[in-house]
Amino acid sequence: MNTIQTFFSKHPKWSYTGNFVVTLACVAVFPSLFMPTVSGVLLGFVAATAINYALGLKWKPLRELTSK
Repeated sequence: MNTIQTFFSKHPKWSYTGNFVVTLACVAVFPSLFMPTVSGVLLGFVAATAINYALGLKWKPLRELTSK
């Protein structure tokens, strides 16, 4: 797990993309497949936050990433 976090800290564009994909999958796909209610969306946000934290994915504005 530590090597994944190190990889994403060295490659911020991959971290941004991974954060977007994980959040989209958890908030849009998870509720539509398993719990199509408000509680499913909230559970999707909790799952997205937990996965992003575990993988070390960070969100940064794309403008900041392209200026480097």
